[in-house]
Amino acid sequence: MLNVAGWDIVDRKHYTTLSSAVAIEEGLLKNNQEADYLLFIDGKAVGVLEAKREETNLDDKVYTQANNYTHSIPLWCSSWQTPLPIIYLSNGKKLLFKDTRNNEPPIEIKKIHTPKEIAEMLNIKGEFSGLPALKKQYGNMKLHDCQVDAVKNTEYLFRQGEKRALIVIATGAGKTYTACLQAYRPKKKEVRIIQLSNIGERGWRNDNVKYTTFDHAKSIQRSIVKPGDIVIAKMMPAGRAIICPSEDPQYILSSDCVRLEHSAFIDKEYLLDAINSEMFRKQVYSNVQGVTRVRTSLSKLRTYLIPLPPIKEQQRIANKIKDYYSLLDNLDMMIG
Repeated sequence: MLNVAGWDIVDRKHYTTLSSAVAIEEGLLKNNQEADYLLFIDGKAVGVLEAKREETNLDDKVYTQANNYTHSIPLWCSSWQTPLPIIYLSNGKKLLFKDTRNNEPPIEIKKIHTPKEIAEMLNIKGEFSGLPALKKQYGNMKLHDCQVDAVKNTEYLFRQGEKRALIVIATGAGKTYTACLQAYRPKKKEVRIIQLSNIGERGWRNDNVKYTTFDHAKSIQRSIVKPGDIVIAKMMPAGRAIICPSEDPQYILSSDCVRLEHSAFIDKEYLLDAINSEMFRKQVYSNVQGVTRVRTSLSKLRTYLIPLPPIKEQQRIANKIKDYYSLLDNLDMMIG
């Protein structure tokens, strides 16, 4: 279960901070307590997993035991938060998850979170943070020990803030494959989800980062958008729009967003400004639904009107608006 999710399972005698995501078996805590698995990301503890026999119920007694462990961080290790924020309870048939930062009861889940998902959950930032444990074999390619050591040490240095690292490997030991693997691992993301919080009043907001799997993205092809596409929020507030950035090759839209297909005869920047204008927003809010969560729909958005001058005039207007925004940004900096 842990291995499949990307965690490296080791006993406490063989734990090293070089590994990116580790589950220490019988992790030693204060007062000689032992957690079945003590979870680490980038050399700092994040949580525990309490494993029970199949016939054991995952009741309040088991949860209390695991919760006590989160308050018993030993002096030999550091942690991202105190008490530890992550608890898993498992008896082989059932898996429960609890985030100790909230008052919600443990919830049943299907699988252990990946290290990257935990890193995002805890706002652990860094391109090399939360990488899955390095495997000894990828497909038909089995790594030599020197290759594993090289990648682990390099990633460790980068997590410590170093900008450069030199890998020295003997001829014939797999330098090219090591370099490719080193470059690929931090870039191996899945498909990012565009959420309402990413659609700002004045453009893309790069917060609340969430990803879904490539397989899931393939199953909902109609929700895929690419850099340069216009996306409109259907709520909170309805009608605001952005142009998808080029940070990722593709994105998946959440159910509260829609993609706008536009004609080649309409300047994209002009269209974005028109959608975000007060004139367009008034049309949207004249025909919304809901009370506490006011929203619009794609069918309604298709009926609203915008002025459409010749293409050159559209471009002139869009450039002028861009100049005004730049002026406002400079004034904000001067005032701040």
